[in-house]
Amino acid sequence: MPFRGLLGHIEGGFALPRFIVSACGQSIAPRVNRGARRGVMVCDGSMNAQTLERPVLDEPQLSAANRCDACGARAWVRATMPSGGQLYFCGHHANEHLPSLVGGGAQILDERHFMND
Repeated sequence: MPFRGLLGHIEGGFALPRFIVSACGQSIAPRVNRGARRGVMVCDGSMNAQTLERPVLDEPQLSAANRCDACGARAWVRATMPSGGQLYFCGHHANEHLPSLVGGGAQILDERHFMND
């Protein structure tokens, strides 16, 4: 199940979730142990900062050669399926299909913010 959350910074530069929101919008509090290391919040679950942080990309990863699988227009969104396959979508078809792709566990690269650059 995909998650998104706000990260809180703690000692040593690590970041742990303050709260987690599931794909269906339900808020889930992470399991933490606040006394393990001098009162520092320690995550006891399998999620960590590496699974929650996304790289900051200043340059587009998709090019004009990437085309929408539905209509052939320039692709602005890439969905990588759990099986490893990739689907490309224009802005219109991304809006139409993203909810079901995210629900199916796809990783999404959304570069629609580069459209007007």
